[in-house]
Amino acid sequence: MRPVQKLFLLGLLFSVLSFLPISVSESDTKFDLENKASPRLNSITSSIVDDFLVNDDTGSGTQMDPAISTDPFYGNFVLTWDDNREFYPKIYAQRLDYSGARLGINFKVNDDTGTGWQLVPAIGKDLFGNFVIVWWDWNCGICGQRFSISGTPLGARFAANSYNPQGWVSYPAIAVDLFGDFIITWQEENYYFNSNIYAQLFDSSGTASDSTFRVEYGATSYAHAPSIALDGSGNFMITWADKRADGTYQVYAQRFNSAGTPLGSNFKVSDLNVTASQASPAAAANWSGDFIITWEDYRNGHFDIYAQRFDSSGSPIDSNFKVNDGAGSAYPYQYSPSIAVDVQGSGSFVITWEDGRNGNADIYAQRYDSSASRVRNNYMVNDPQFASFAQTTPDIAVNGSKLFFTWMDTRRGNRDIYAKIVDWNWTEVEEEELANLPNSYELSQNFPNPFNPYTNISFSLKAQGSTLKGSIRTSLIIYNILGQKVKTLLDEEKLPGSYKVIWDGKDDLGKEVASGIYFYQLKTPDYTATKKMILLR
Repeated sequence: MRPVQKLFLLGLLFSVLSFLPISVSESDTKFDLENKASPRLNSITSSIVDDFLVNDDTGSGTQMDPAISTDPFYGNFVLTWDDNREFYPKIYAQRLDYSGARLGINFKVNDDTGTGWQLVPAIGKDLFGNFVIVWWDWNCGICGQRFSISGTPLGARFAANSYNPQGWVSYPAIAVDLFGDFIITWQEENYYFNSNIYAQLFDSSGTASDSTFRVEYGATSYAHAPSIALDGSGNFMITWADKRADGTYQVYAQRFNSAGTPLGSNFKVSDLNVTASQASPAAAANWSGDFIITWEDYRNGHFDIYAQRFDSSGSPIDSNFKVNDGAGSAYPYQYSPSIAVDVQGSGSFVITWEDGRNGNADIYAQRYDSSASRVRNNYMVNDPQFASFAQTTPDIAVNGSKLFFTWMDTRRGNRDIYAKIVDWNWTEVEEEELANLPNSYELSQNFPNPFNPYTNISFSLKAQGSTLKGSIRTSLIIYNILGQKVKTLLDEEKLPGSYKVIWDGKDDLGKEVASGIYFYQLKTPDYTATKKMILLR
């Protein structure tokens, strides 16, 4: 499709989208999203789905390197990660709707059953929910697979670097436009023990257009870990870390038009007087063509998160700005930034990263308005009750008023994939906001009921006196009609607030339970409540 045709259809589609409810799901299933207070909400917040486990394996498999994408029409989202539940790491994914309810189960993305390894996936979605997942593959280099909105594979697996399938390649990244055309970029070793950044354009059918092209032009560079962002006209920017200058990594970028023609030359992203090491760049763009790049930066003697905005011509807007609000030895490191822009709204953006300020790695985030003015302070994304565990490698996606976070988490003893859905205005609760917390215990009726196979169970934990500091031992357990325990949904310390838990109709062994009447019981030291629900298969 030509760029002019795309621009016309974009205007038409967003005119239509402005009259549609953002919470439409492909099955038109409605879920309970009542406006209730939460342990990590401020008074403006409308809804939240607290930390939830994404991978559904019942063993001790390791899940890492999550990536996430959402579509602007349905608002559903897809997560993907590498997973060694089969001993050798493979690529898995999970579809979820706008409320966080699962659409199907975890599914394997790559189609081989051998001993080859598949790692570090990336994902992008088009307007109507079709998506493309790419990954590093032992067998074919940088491989990809297209899927329909329902998770059905479209065509066969393909290789992005088909000219050199056995070359040493890594770190794939992808951007998908609203109509399903996409660009893949990756790092590739050459014969001189350096590495370069390459890219390839594809149309919506998965057909490669023209040939693979090189992105950076540092003659003796070691280019590393590219990221890509796409604007509303199909122009795109690729950014990466590069050793061309003085032997330390610096962040560079290159702009392209929609046909893949370079716009200008490679340019340094950090302020010109900064020579400290930089790494792990991530990029995002708004519809009008402004780009934002964020990265790890050692200019202060430890790794901080910095960012820089660029206008549609590639000119810097102001100077580099620091994202994390900690400084000094008490904040030893910040790593792995990710960024998302509210392209449907004002152009506000959120940066998230891995942060060591509490001694262990947690996930933090910072909101900005469209002019890059900070909106309040850094806030912790993961549940603070589990701050003593490691949470790393976050990714983020945005759809309208919702932020979708994902990360790797060790709270269950293994490396798992967790996610969280919050409102744009969500932030950590402050002491003066206790009035917004529940003043009583409550166990709500599950919804939907009857159900098959997923249902949502909401409950509230009363704030104790005038403080948030005391957590509450809380269990939520499913029983059959004989009073036998079927599934422990929750048995841990929780802060006061309102929560929602999803039951997938499986027991503690991961087996599907039969149709029938079940009971769910919420229990704390001061409160016990039981309700009935019906599973119909």
